[in-house]
Amino acid sequence: MLVHIGVFLIAVSFAVVSIYIVKILMRTSRLLATAGKSVTLMEARVDQMIGEMEETLYVAGNTVNDLERKMDSMSSAFYVVRDISDTSQTLTDGISGVVESYDRTDTLKGTGPFVRLIQFSEFAVELFKSWKQGERASKTYKEGEGSV
Repeated sequence: MLVHIGVFLIAVSFAVVSIYIVKILMRTSRLLATAGKSVTLMEARVDQMIGEMEETLYVAGNTVNDLERKMDSMSSAFYVVRDISDTSQTLTDGISGVVESYDRTDTLKGTGPFVRLIQFSEFAVELFKSWKQGERASKTYKEGEGSV
């Protein structure tokens, strides 16, 4: 009889341990299912973010190309300004030399207004030539840009 009671107690303890293991396995199963859903959602979000990042990189690349073209077009404008500056510097140096020579010559004292008029007209002509040269360079650059 004691053997039967011992076997019965072992069966009951096995049943209790089995129920406990089943509960733990069920909780683990639910946890893994929830983790799987979370991973699936995270994967979808990462795929969406990658698509948005690709689009952002594409737009950034277009912006960089646009800025590069604009900087190239602005560089020609700066070249024109530099050429105008060089021309005006050359003109000013030449005019100052002529003015000094006229100031030193006593016989030409009454011709000051005429000399100034000639100087201003020479300055205007050189400035106009420089402007036309810059305009031609700008047109040449724009025509070259259209063929690219």
